[in-house]
Amino acid sequence: MRSPFPKVSRYRRIVTVGPRHSGKSVLLSSILDHLRKNPDRFLGTNEGWTSHSVHPYPADLPEIPLDRILREASEEALWPEITVKPAALRFRAAHPKPWKRDLTLDFIDFPGENIADFLGAGDYESWSNAIFNLYPDHLDPDSVKGITNLREMIGKNSPAQEIADHYAQMMIEATRRGRYLTSPATLCTRVFEPDHRVANEDFAPVPTSLQTTTSETGSYFGEKFRQYHEQRIRPLERLLAEADALVIPIDVGWILSGGPPLLRDQHALLSAIGSLLARIDTIWSRMASFLGRSFTPLDDAFFPGRLRSVVLCATKIDLFRPEDRSLLEDLVRRIAEPIFRGAGLHGIKVLFTACSAIRSTTDHESKPGYLRGFRSGQPVEIAPPKLPDEWPDRWDPKDYQFPRLDPRVSRHGLYPPAHIHLDRLVRSILES
Repeated sequence: MRSPFPKVSRYRRIVTVGPRHSGKSVLLSSILDHLRKNPDRFLGTNEGWTSHSVHPYPADLPEIPLDRILREASEEALWPEITVKPAALRFRAAHPKPWKRDLTLDFIDFPGENIADFLGAGDYESWSNAIFNLYPDHLDPDSVKGITNLREMIGKNSPAQEIADHYAQMMIEATRRGRYLTSPATLCTRVFEPDHRVANEDFAPVPTSLQTTTSETGSYFGEKFRQYHEQRIRPLERLLAEADALVIPIDVGWILSGGPPLLRDQHALLSAIGSLLARIDTIWSRMASFLGRSFTPLDDAFFPGRLRSVVLCATKIDLFRPEDRSLLEDLVRRIAEPIFRGAGLHGIKVLFTACSAIRSTTDHESKPGYLRGFRSGQPVEIAPPKLPDEWPDRWDPKDYQFPRLDPRVSRHGLYPPAHIHLDRLVRSILES
């Protein structure tokens, strides 16, 4: 018999944030599909939930297109499109025993391109200096040429719109080359939607060294930046500030195939996240979460979260040789651990793991180092490049071209996708 009184659920708000190609949308879709079909098996529990299903997120966010992602993966072998706006879904499981808590998990898909917009902590001059310091890379000659031309245009007092147009085109071309450091992030959307434009995105960085000669242009762009930050970035910061767990997927293969500039971009984005978390994780936010969730009869979901864990996850490990997969966690750790230690995050666990959310390969039994998969519906055998034990000082991206293969998802949809260690990621969050 169901109790007439509402139950307080065990609750977590989980935000997944990572740049394009990191695999975060696939990761969330696979987690949600496993939870709604067999949560006990996926979580390693024996609760015997009386119901378990996904629901719309009770806030002003669109739904993660879960069924569409899985259908397109199974029927058309398509991976999800790039995430350009936050999306969310809620998972709920009802416990049969009235004295035990139900389980409620909110999953939010955060557009990772916006991480670069956190540079400068909302200050236009600091953001400008960060772009001029981090974006140009001599291993990416187009970036050096673009920033040099931008500097000359600013120095010559070119019209503000011409400067903004040049910078926008520079960022769009950088996105096409695979660079992660795109800010304002809405510019990268023009690659996927050429006519897409956002109000107040037409601004460019003016570093401190050029502010005195172009004070009028700098003031104009600074106002545009403040409007953009208030309208587009502050709401995203609040999403992260209210999370209980943050999952950061990292595609090591994509970084290796893009070269050292992409590794430096990933490092800069992780630094921006670490700095943001240090700013938003205050004693007051922790107290508000603790008092609301501990001393009121309301469900925990009504109160902002208290960040308990940050999980950095190497993704798509099925695309690597079986003997190399143990290296992925260490490679991610080498990028991120110094950053999050330096951020001074107190009481927050920083965890490292590696997984495949949806397998696209199987190991080849008779050919060591080879994998089996499908490309455009046709069976193929591949020998992935061998992973380095550590990040090299320099490398040729051509030596690390990993295959893009079809996702393998059951066509009838009765079973969730095959995965590798995805359950470990979710369990680590619930245990923290």
